[in-house]
Amino acid sequence: MRRATLKVSLVATAAAALVVPLMGAAPSPTAQRTENQQAEFDVIIRNGTVLDGTGEPAEQTDVAVNDQRIAAIGDLSSSTAADVIDASGLHVTPGFIDRHTHMSPTDPTPLLTQGITTIGVNPDGGGQVDLVQQRGDLLDQGVGVNFLQMIGHNAVRSEVMGEEDRAPTRREMAQMRTLVREAMRDGAFGLSSGLFYTPGFFAETEELVELAKPAARFGGVYTSHIRDEANANIGVLDAVGEVIEVARQNQMPGVVTHIKTSRPAVWGLTDEVIDTIDAARANGHEVWADQYPYTRSATSFTAYLVPQWARDGGRDALLERLADPETRAQIVEEMEENLERFLQEQEDEHEQAAERILLTSGEFSGSTLAEVSAQMDATPIDAALAIVEQGEPSAVAEGMSEENVQEFMQQPWTMASSDGVSGHPRGHGTFPRIIETYVQEHGTITLSEAIFKSTGQVAEIFGIAERGVIQEGNFADIAVFDLDDVEERATFEDPAVLSEGMVHVLVNGEFAIEDGERTDTMPGRSLQK
Repeated sequence: MRRATLKVSLVATAAAALVVPLMGAAPSPTAQRTENQQAEFDVIIRNGTVLDGTGEPAEQTDVAVNDQRIAAIGDLSSSTAADVIDASGLHVTPGFIDRHTHMSPTDPTPLLTQGITTIGVNPDGGGQVDLVQQRGDLLDQGVGVNFLQMIGHNAVRSEVMGEEDRAPTRREMAQMRTLVREAMRDGAFGLSSGLFYTPGFFAETEELVELAKPAARFGGVYTSHIRDEANANIGVLDAVGEVIEVARQNQMPGVVTHIKTSRPAVWGLTDEVIDTIDAARANGHEVWADQYPYTRSATSFTAYLVPQWARDGGRDALLERLADPETRAQIVEEMEENLERFLQEQEDEHEQAAERILLTSGEFSGSTLAEVSAQMDATPIDAALAIVEQGEPSAVAEGMSEENVQEFMQQPWTMASSDGVSGHPRGHGTFPRIIETYVQEHGTITLSEAIFKSTGQVAEIFGIAERGVIQEGNFADIAVFDLDDVEERATFEDPAVLSEGMVHVLVNGEFAIEDGERTDTMPGRSLQK
């Protein structure tokens, strides 16, 4: 397995064409403090092992919080506070930033128990077009973590064009540009696309380049669930290249979201994907990736097996096509090909591929496609068709290689994220899993690297001001945890079990978890670009 050395570098502004490493250029934020301060603070965290989110080595020191912000770092033994935490033997880090999740800030406990204090919403091209309305709706419910919004390409395209498989007219393109521009003015951090899904799949690269322009002008980021993570249409290499092209033409950061080579046939292309991104970065283009630490993915059951063209126009249109014998035969043929992509050996049968798809909602929740097939006494494809015709269940599927997961994780341009959803343990366990499994068990990356990928790196790439690093003046989003107790407890059989190990979590200076227990506070807020 190839291992890339992580360069501790916080990126320049979103408009910068080339990332300039800052290692050695300035002292760590934890070094910029006044010793022996005599003051009264809201909170003092004493004697903790501080990893400040820059990738620098840990340092044992004190951190003080006052009026929602980090007020002092250093030897604060002569200072007092309303709350004093003895963090001896504990690690103190910035709160984690989960920039790609489908979890809600209004239900923060699964996030906070992972140490997450900020999330990004509207990934994969989804969400609402009216970000002001969305923001107000969330804040009215109360949010326990901070949230930042993206503007979704699929949402914009649906608003203007519906689900149609065609190019936009000049007028429609102008309308979509206006929606993206308005969203950026309303505080969006960039444009997200979901090209694996309809209607995003129907867009040509030129459309994405054009719609990313207003996002780039506002210093935004372009993120993409790429068109193909395997070999189902254009192939994973060309799909990654599409992100690079959008970033290149707009001189903006581009993010390959939940990066993977997701079927056995393309596991061998992992090094080529890495080389493609490395080459783009060497040519001055800001290209990044985020990743969740699992070999199983999650999406709708239909998206795994039914070809995109058959979903043009939505569910009703799909059902009409399935009712036509000739069109149904074509859909079945392509569903068979999609199922075969899960095979690890050529001589394997469809039933073995069907064992790798687990339904996580609906009538057959908890059963694999193979089990449903046996229950129906039908072929896996016939069973799949029956499931699709009954509804739109979600599913998880075994598609990635553990070796490739680790290889992507080791790249200096890969951030941590969960892509959290119900039915998959990543929504409750991603960040503890990185620490427990990939830092402590496998040694894939160091703890300092893991914290950097989960905090300071994300904040710099997305331009999240005054967060992501333990530094005087920054907002006090802080996680305090016992390294030996950090544990992902969610499983594929029971995916909604809360993680353990977070002793204290502060959001904007307020305890959201205190002494291992969830408080009743909802201290999150809306972050705007």
